[in-house]
Amino acid sequence: AAAWLVGRAARRSLRALRDSARRVGDGHIVEARTAESRELSELSGQLADASQRLAAARRQLTELDAARRRFFAWISHD
Repeated sequence: AAAWLVGRAARRSLRALRDSARRVGDGHIVEARTAESRELSELSGQLADASQRLAAARRQLTELDAARRRFFAWISHD
């Protein structure tokens, strides 16, 4: 019975981690979740950190693309 409970909790944590990874892939920022094991909690924290870095990189890329468009618009105008 104890093994079943531990396995159930681990599956729930892994499912939540999988869902968070999918959300990161879709461009969302995820929050770190606490899990039953220290390793899964650390992995969730690293995933949350990576999602924030990816979001910052996406914002920077958008800003650079806008600057590039303005630059070429100015060049074509002149």
